[in-house]
Amino acid sequence: MPPTIVSKANRLIGLIFKSFTYIDTTMFLNLYKSLIRPNIEYASCIWNPMLLKDKIVIDNVKRRATKRLNGLTNLSYEQRLRSLGLPSLEYRRKRSDLIQIFKIINNIDEVDKDKLFTMSPITSTSDHSKKILKPVSRLEVTKHRFNSRIVDIWNNLPENVVSAKSVNSLNRALTSTGTMNPPNSLLLVIVLPDRLFDHIQ
Repeated sequence: MPPTIVSKANRLIGLIFKSFTYIDTTMFLNLYKSLIRPNIEYASCIWNPMLLKDKIVIDNVKRRATKRLNGLTNLSYEQRLRSLGLPSLEYRRKRSDLIQIFKIINNIDEVDKDKLFTMSPITSTSDHSKKILKPVSRLEVTKHRFNSRIVDIWNNLPENVVSAKSVNSLNRALTSTGTMNPPNSLLLVIVLPDRLFDHIQ
């Protein structure tokens, strides 16, 4: 992702903590979800980071912000996210990819789906009706393209999820099935001690 986005998000976090003498978790969550998260997630389907070092840089935005909250300072990053009920950014990006596939396949977005995806014929009763053929990729960079990186997860979704009537219905179905359930997805957090990230901007 562009470094300016991370810099802007970090500046906003600094401004938030300078503007209030006390911030409880409810306040923080409202400010984070309305001001910070949109900046570090906008159009993630396009710039989704491939390298671990890039994932760490963007994850540090939330890592440092949550560490400044009273009562959470001594908790690990994963514990802080669980305490706040926040899914990992990795989870959020995967969910965004799934929603974007849904929009493209169902012509909600004006994108030529035939240029991105090849729909797979139903070969067994376990397949859902909107299965996608995964492109053959020999290079890591092509494996990480939007039309490749999320295909396996999409193809393993239940029929009632991929056949949702709307984006809101899809969101509810993803959570209710447990396939992309936030509590489980927190395991996607880069679980390393906070001190190892302090030098990474």
